[in-house]
Amino acid sequence: MLPLRFLVASTVGFAAGYPLGQTIQANIVFHWSLQLTGYWSALAAFGFFLGVPQWWILRRHMNRASLWVLLSVIGWILTGLARIGLRTGDGLDALWYGIVTGLGLVWLARSQPLPGRGVSASGNE
Repeated sequence: MLPLRFLVASTVGFAAGYPLGQTIQANIVFHWSLQLTGYWSALAAFGFFLGVPQWWILRRHMNRASLWVLLSVIGWILTGLARIGLRTGDGLDALWYGIVTGLGLVWLARSQPLPGRGVSASGNE
């Protein structure tokens, strides 16, 4: 059930975040002609609006799940850097997002015991 909830949260977050990020970018570019600022703001918005609904699901399973939102934003920023710096547009830029968020999620999951599974001094619990 958790994967389905996470998928639905991701879909809702991206469905809201993508148009909002594009709107933020368009406003910054239109009003101030700041191309790169608009681009980075849009990427941060994508990561934020995607990460918050995912955090809503993860918070029930991890103590420090709020770090997930930061990891999502960092993943989107690195994806943007890959797209600009490496001139990728064929899916390789998504690899950066997957690496950052995948490693981050594994780190979050392993950095604490699951609820109800404390570690005893003997390690036999």
